[in-house]
Amino acid sequence: MKCSKHPDKDAVAVCEKCNLLYCGSCALSSNGKCPACGSMLGSPKSMLPFEMNQEELYKGRDAPQLLEAVTSLYIEPVRTIRRLKQYASLITGAMNVTMLYAVAMTIWLGMVVVYAMLVMSGGRGISILTSPTTLFSMVFALILYFGVSMVSWLVSSAILYFPAKLRGGRGTFIQQACILSYAMLALFPLTIFSSVLSIIPYIGPFISVFVSLAVFVYSIFLNVLIIREVNELNTMSAIISFVISAIIYFILIAVLVVLMFLPLIAGIIGKLLPL
Repeated sequence: MKCSKHPDKDAVAVCEKCNLLYCGSCALSSNGKCPACGSMLGSPKSMLPFEMNQEELYKGRDAPQLLEAVTSLYIEPVRTIRRLKQYASLITGAMNVTMLYAVAMTIWLGMVVVYAMLVMSGGRGISILTSPTTLFSMVFALILYFGVSMVSWLVSSAILYFPAKLRGGRGTFIQQACILSYAMLALFPLTIFSSVLSIIPYIGPFISVFVSLAVFVYSIFLNVLIIREVNELNTMSAIISFVISAIIYFILIAVLVVLMFLPLIAGIIGKLLPL
């Protein structure tokens, strides 16, 4: 077995709490404690329980299965993030985002078809949907939004990653991006559930608001955990990094909004100010 941080070195110690392996250099530099959680490291004799725990969580010794990894984020987020960090790759993250996009677009297309069948009378909705112009527009929109989704995922990952890196984070951008994609998959069904609650008569919208707020708080909690575990920071440094990332994110959104409405703003100013 190899060290979790140095794949070229043999492991001589193990943290049974985190299920992470360490070489002699890692064990000495951390005074015999786990660099991730601070627990005392065990001897190589505890390698067997480590393998059993890993197999119990992920049903195998390869990369974790998608469904188990996502559901584990609800149950044991810290342990799951630490394990996913060992298997992170940009391809895996891109596949996760692609799957999320496919599910979201399937739901959207289903809603469009139902609206066309039930709301538009006389079969007019179906004929509009199946027209060449509509089909071309929908295909173009699907391709465009797919590109936007990929770019948004990478940009969001960068915004979360670089402030933590400046604070001494040890993780990589690939680890940040990949684990963020798992978090997006975990948050998606919760977001859908909160939206579905709004259709309940009378009390539905109020319940939906509270559930949506809970999902928002959980998303912040999950992002802080990801920053902390990926970059091996303490909790306060992770919170500060997240706040900085949130400020950068909102500034970026504000700039994009201004650029979108700049022609409109320029037109209004041109009418108000005399030449």
